[in-house]
Amino acid sequence: MKGFEISVNGKTYYAAIEEGAASVIFSGRNNMFYLSAGGLENKSGKNLTWYYSDISPETKIIVRIKEITNTSPLIPKWTKEEINAWKIKEYKALKNALSCENYLPMGIEMIFQGQKIGATIKSGKLAVVITSSKHGLKLLFSGFDNHTLEHKRWFFSSLQLNDEICMQTKIIDCNSPCIECHSDYSPHLSDKELLEKQRKELLISGIIGKDE
Repeated sequence: MKGFEISVNGKTYYAAIEEGAASVIFSGRNNMFYLSAGGLENKSGKNLTWYYSDISPETKIIVRIKEITNTSPLIPKWTKEEINAWKIKEYKALKNALSCENYLPMGIEMIFQGQKIGATIKSGKLAVVITSSKHGLKLLFSGFDNHTLEHKRWFFSSLQLNDEICMQTKIIDCNSPCIECHSDYSPHLSDKELLEKQRKELLISGIIGKDE
Protein backbone atom coordinates (compact mmCIF):
# COMPACT_ATOMS: atom_id res chain seq x y z
CA MET A 1 0.00 0.00 0.00
CA LYS A 2 1.17 3.53 -0.79
CA GLY A 3 2.22 5.58 2.21
CA PHE A 4 4.95 7.66 3.77
CA GLU A 5 8.51 7.13 4.89
CA ILE A 6 9.27 9.96 7.31
CA SER A 7 12.81 10.83 8.35
CA VAL A 8 13.26 13.25 11.25
CA ASN A 9 15.91 13.65 13.96
CA GLY A 10 17.87 10.62 12.77
CA LYS A 11 14.90 8.25 12.94
CA THR A 12 12.53 6.86 10.32
CA TYR A 13 8.79 6.24 10.65
CA TYR A 14 6.33 4.53 8.32
CA ALA A 15 2.68 5.46 7.91
CA ALA A 16 0.01 4.01 5.61
CA ILE A 17 -3.60 2.83 5.60
CA GLU A 18 -4.88 0.26 3.11
CA GLU A 19 -8.50 1.36 3.29
CA GLY A 20 -8.83 4.90 4.51
CA ALA A 21 -6.83 8.11 4.47
CA ALA A 22 -3.37 8.84 5.87
CA SER A 23 -1.59 12.16 6.16
CA VAL A 24 1.62 13.84 7.23
CA ILE A 25 1.13 17.38 8.52
CA PHE A 26 3.87 19.89 9.27
CA SER A 27 2.28 22.99 10.76
CA GLY A 28 2.98 25.89 13.05
CA ARG A 29 2.05 29.24 14.52
CA ASN A 30 3.76 31.63 16.93
CA ASN A 31 7.10 29.86 16.31
CA MET A 32 5.75 26.53 17.57
CA PHE A 33 5.92 23.87 14.88
CA TYR A 34 4.58 20.32 14.95
CA LEU A 35 4.90 17.23 12.82
CA SER A 36 2.23 14.54 12.83
CA ALA A 37 1.56 11.35 10.91
CA GLY A 38 -1.87 9.83 11.28
CA GLY A 39 -4.97 8.66 9.54
CA LEU A 40 -8.49 7.29 9.61
CA GLU A 41 -9.50 3.68 8.89
CA ASN A 42 -12.68 3.38 6.85
CA LYS A 43 -13.99 0.10 8.31
CA SER A 44 -13.29 0.64 12.00
CA GLY A 45 -13.57 4.45 12.03
CA LYS A 46 -10.44 4.51 14.20
CA ASN A 47 -8.06 7.45 14.25
CA LEU A 48 -4.47 6.24 14.09
CA THR A 49 -1.32 8.16 15.01
CA TRP A 50 2.20 6.99 14.24
CA TYR A 51 4.05 10.18 15.10
CA TYR A 52 3.42 13.50 16.85
CA SER A 53 6.04 15.93 18.15
CA ASP A 54 7.07 19.55 18.23
CA ILE A 55 9.91 20.41 15.85
CA SER A 56 12.93 22.56 16.68
CA PRO A 57 14.14 25.28 14.27
CA GLU A 58 16.29 24.09 11.36
CA THR A 59 15.27 20.45 11.91
CA LYS A 60 15.13 18.80 8.49
CA ILE A 61 12.18 16.58 7.69
CA ILE A 62 12.11 14.31 4.65
CA VAL A 63 8.94 12.54 3.52
CA ARG A 64 9.15 9.96 0.74
CA ILE A 65 6.24 8.32 -1.05
CA LYS A 66 6.77 4.57 -0.77
CA GLU A 67 5.09 1.18 -0.92
CA ILE A 68 4.69 0.42 2.78
CA THR A 69 4.45 -3.18 4.01
CA ASN A 70 4.71 -2.58 7.76
CA THR A 71 3.84 0.66 9.51
CA SER A 72 5.54 2.00 12.63
CA PRO A 73 3.95 1.21 16.02
CA LEU A 74 1.03 3.42 16.94
CA ILE A 75 1.66 5.94 19.70
CA PRO A 76 -0.67 5.88 22.72
CA LYS A 77 -3.21 8.58 23.45
CA TRP A 78 -1.88 11.48 25.43
CA THR A 79 -2.30 11.57 29.18
CA LYS A 80 -4.05 14.49 30.86
CA GLU A 81 -0.66 15.74 32.09
CA GLU A 82 0.78 15.69 28.56
CA ILE A 83 -2.23 17.56 27.19
CA ASN A 84 -1.94 20.21 29.91
CA ALA A 85 1.80 20.63 29.27
CA TRP A 86 1.08 21.14 25.57
CA LYS A 87 -1.59 23.76 26.33
CA ILE A 88 0.88 25.69 28.50
CA LYS A 89 3.50 25.63 25.73
CA GLU A 90 1.01 27.01 23.20
CA TYR A 91 -0.14 29.71 25.64
CA LYS A 92 3.42 30.81 26.43
CA ALA A 93 4.38 30.85 22.74
CA LEU A 94 1.46 33.14 21.88
CA LYS A 95 2.15 35.33 24.93
CA ASN A 96 5.78 35.71 23.87
CA ALA A 97 4.79 36.55 20.29
CA LEU A 98 2.56 39.37 21.52
CA SER A 99 4.87 40.77 24.21
CA CYS A 100 8.31 40.59 22.57
CA GLU A 101 9.22 43.79 20.70
CA ASN A 102 11.82 42.01 18.57
CA TYR A 103 9.64 38.99 17.83
CA LEU A 104 10.73 37.43 14.54
CA PRO A 105 8.33 34.85 13.12
CA MET A 106 9.73 31.61 11.73
CA GLY A 107 8.41 30.13 8.52
CA ILE A 108 8.42 26.88 6.57
CA GLU A 109 10.71 26.11 3.67
CA MET A 110 9.68 23.21 1.45
CA ILE A 111 11.68 21.69 -1.42
CA PHE A 112 9.93 19.49 -3.98
CA GLN A 113 11.33 18.40 -7.35
CA GLY A 114 14.05 21.04 -7.17
CA GLN A 115 11.58 23.84 -6.45
CA LYS A 116 12.02 25.77 -3.20
CA ILE A 117 8.91 27.33 -1.66
CA GLY A 118 9.07 29.40 1.52
CA ALA A 119 6.48 31.30 3.50
CA THR A 120 5.96 32.91 6.88
CA ILE A 121 3.00 34.57 8.58
CA LYS A 122 3.48 36.90 11.54
CA SER A 123 0.01 36.20 12.89
CA GLY A 124 -1.67 33.03 11.70
CA LYS A 125 -0.97 29.43 10.80
CA LEU A 126 1.15 27.63 8.20
CA ALA A 127 0.81 24.00 7.12
CA VAL A 128 2.26 21.53 4.67
CA VAL A 129 -0.20 18.65 4.26
CA ILE A 130 0.65 15.42 2.44
CA THR A 131 -2.27 13.01 2.00
CA SER A 132 -2.90 9.52 0.68
CA SER A 133 -6.52 8.47 0.05
CA LYS A 134 -8.83 7.06 -2.59
CA HIS A 135 -8.47 10.40 -4.34
CA GLY A 136 -4.73 9.83 -4.77
CA LEU A 137 -1.59 11.37 -3.30
CA LYS A 138 -1.61 15.14 -2.79
CA LEU A 139 0.73 17.85 -1.49
CA LEU A 140 -0.54 21.23 -0.24
CA PHE A 141 1.34 24.18 1.30
CA SER A 142 -1.08 26.78 2.66
CA GLY A 143 -1.86 29.12 5.55
CA PHE A 144 -4.24 31.59 7.12
CA ASP A 145 -3.29 35.20 7.94
CA ASN A 146 -5.10 36.51 11.03
CA HIS A 147 -4.31 40.13 10.17
CA THR A 148 -5.61 40.17 6.61
CA LEU A 149 -8.16 37.35 7.13
CA GLU A 150 -6.86 35.63 3.99
CA HIS A 151 -6.44 31.98 3.14
CA LYS A 152 -3.21 31.63 1.18
CA ARG A 153 -1.98 28.78 -0.95
CA TRP A 154 1.64 28.61 -2.10
CA PHE A 155 1.80 25.17 -3.64
CA PHE A 156 -0.40 22.26 -4.69
CA SER A 157 0.52 19.10 -6.60
CA SER A 158 -0.31 15.46 -7.10
CA LEU A 159 2.36 12.98 -5.99
CA GLN A 160 3.64 9.62 -7.17
CA LEU A 161 5.81 6.81 -5.85
CA ASN A 162 9.37 7.83 -4.88
CA ASP A 163 8.56 11.54 -4.75
CA GLU A 164 10.43 13.30 -1.94
CA ILE A 165 9.43 16.37 0.05
CA CYS A 166 11.98 18.14 2.25
CA MET A 167 10.81 20.60 4.91
CA GLN A 168 12.20 22.69 7.75
CA THR A 169 11.29 25.71 9.83
CA LYS A 170 13.54 28.73 9.41
CA ILE A 171 13.60 32.50 8.95
CA ILE A 172 12.10 33.29 5.55
CA ASP A 173 13.43 36.51 4.01
CA CYS A 174 10.82 36.72 1.27
CA ASN A 175 7.63 34.72 0.80
CA SER A 176 7.15 32.74 -2.39
CA PRO A 177 4.31 34.04 -4.60
CA CYS A 178 0.83 32.78 -3.71
CA ILE A 179 -0.90 30.66 -6.32
CA GLU A 180 -4.26 31.35 -4.67
CA CYS A 181 -5.53 33.82 -2.08
CA HIS A 182 -9.06 34.56 -0.89
CA SER A 183 -10.58 36.49 1.99
CA ASP A 184 -12.54 34.92 4.82
CA TYR A 185 -14.74 37.32 6.73
CA SER A 186 -16.29 34.75 9.05
CA PRO A 187 -15.64 35.49 12.76
CA HIS A 188 -12.04 34.86 13.87
CA LEU A 189 -10.40 35.54 17.21
CA SER A 190 -7.57 38.04 17.15
CA ASP A 191 -4.29 36.95 18.75
CA LYS A 192 -5.09 38.99 21.87
CA GLU A 193 -8.58 37.47 22.10
CA LEU A 194 -7.14 33.98 21.63
CA LEU A 195 -4.52 34.60 24.33
CA GLU A 196 -7.18 35.74 26.79
CA LYS A 197 -9.37 32.73 25.92
CA GLN A 198 -6.45 30.33 26.52
CA ARG A 199 -5.54 32.09 29.78
CA LYS A 200 -9.10 31.82 31.14
CA GLU A 201 -9.32 28.13 30.24
CA LEU A 202 -5.98 27.40 31.92
CA LEU A 203 -6.96 29.39 35.02
CA ILE A 204 -10.33 27.66 35.35
CA SER A 205 -8.61 24.28 35.01
CA GLY A 206 -6.05 25.24 37.66
CA ILE A 207 -3.19 24.63 35.24
CA ILE A 208 -1.66 28.10 35.70
CA GLY A 209 -1.77 30.73 38.41
CA LYS A 210 -3.23 34.24 38.24
CA ASP A 211 0.18 35.82 37.67
CA GLU A 212 1.07 33.67 34.67
